[in-house]
Amino acid sequence: MTDPMFMAVAGALAGKAAVALASSGLGSLYRFVKERLSGRADDTAALEEAEASPQDEQRVATLSATLERVAAEDPAFGERVRELWGQARDEVRAESGGVVNQINGTVHGQVFQLRDVQGGLHFGVPPQSGS
Repeated sequence: MTDPMFMAVAGALAGKAAVALASSGLGSLYRFVKERLSGRADDTAALEEAEASPQDEQRVATLSATLERVAAEDPAFGERVRELWGQARDEVRAESGGVVNQINGTVHGQVFQLRDVQGGLHFGVPPQSGS
């Protein structure tokens, strides 16, 4: 069964969005995958053919299957692809007007996640009126 995450990654890589966003998380994912696949001609061909014809569903599916196979052979590769894909996905959402709230590490106290705030905003003790 095809992993939908690898299909999404393959589609993004094939669409060359990664090249346009070379300094982004998607660019990092592209460079990581391209470097890892460069050791085998068939794997490199899968990436290049999907890039050449991103609308060709068969070529994108072949790239997805290649990514899945390499991840099965090298679990560290699969973990890194998932990590980079998560970062890239969040960047794309944020850049297209979505909201991405991410908290890492141990949090002591309260956390507030906001997007559009209109009007006053106060935390803690209410302000004294007339002071």
